[in-house]
Amino acid sequence: MRRIGAIEFPAGVMIGGYWLDETELEAMKDSARDSSLVRTFLRALEMKVDE
Repeated sequence: MRRIGAIEFPAGVMIGGYWLDETELEAMKDSARDSSLVRTFLRALEMKVDE
Protein backbone atom coordinates (compact mmCIF):
# COMPACT_ATOMS: atom_id res chain seq x y z
CA MET A 1 0.00 0.00 0.00
CA ARG A 2 1.60 3.17 -1.12
CA ARG A 3 -1.17 5.56 -0.14
CA ILE A 4 -2.09 4.51 3.38
CA GLY A 5 -3.06 8.13 4.09
CA ALA A 6 -6.16 7.62 1.94
CA ILE A 7 -7.39 5.14 4.54
CA GLU A 8 -6.51 7.32 7.51
CA PHE A 9 -7.86 10.54 5.97
CA PRO A 10 -10.54 9.65 3.39
CA ALA A 11 -11.97 12.26 1.06
CA GLY A 12 -15.37 10.65 1.63
CA VAL A 13 -17.15 7.36 2.25
CA MET A 14 -20.14 5.46 0.92
CA ILE A 15 -22.63 4.58 3.68
CA GLY A 16 -25.87 2.79 2.92
CA GLY A 17 -25.68 3.85 -0.72
CA TYR A 18 -25.12 7.52 0.11
CA TRP A 19 -21.86 9.35 -0.53
CA LEU A 20 -20.61 11.47 2.36
CA ASP A 21 -17.91 13.92 1.39
CA GLU A 22 -15.18 14.98 3.79
CA THR A 23 -17.29 17.77 5.32
CA GLU A 24 -20.30 15.52 5.90
CA LEU A 25 -18.05 12.77 7.28
CA GLU A 26 -16.50 15.19 9.79
CA ALA A 27 -19.98 16.38 10.81
CA MET A 28 -21.01 12.77 11.42
CA LYS A 29 -17.87 12.14 13.50
CA ASP A 30 -18.49 15.31 15.53
CA SER A 31 -22.07 14.33 16.27
CA ALA A 32 -20.92 10.86 17.33
CA ARG A 33 -18.49 12.43 19.80
CA ASP A 34 -21.28 14.53 21.33
CA SER A 35 -23.17 11.97 23.37
CA SER A 36 -26.67 12.66 24.63
CA LEU A 37 -28.70 10.35 26.85
CA VAL A 38 -31.98 11.62 25.39
CA ARG A 39 -30.81 11.21 21.78
CA THR A 40 -29.47 7.71 22.55
CA PHE A 41 -32.79 6.73 24.12
CA LEU A 42 -34.76 8.05 21.15
CA ARG A 43 -32.54 6.19 18.67
CA ALA A 44 -32.87 2.96 20.65
CA LEU A 45 -36.64 3.43 20.73
CA GLU A 46 -36.72 4.00 16.94
CA MET A 47 -34.73 0.81 16.38
CA LYS A 48 -37.14 -1.18 18.55
CA VAL A 49 -40.18 0.21 16.73
CA ASP A 50 -38.62 -0.64 13.34
CA GLU A 51 -38.12 -4.33 14.30
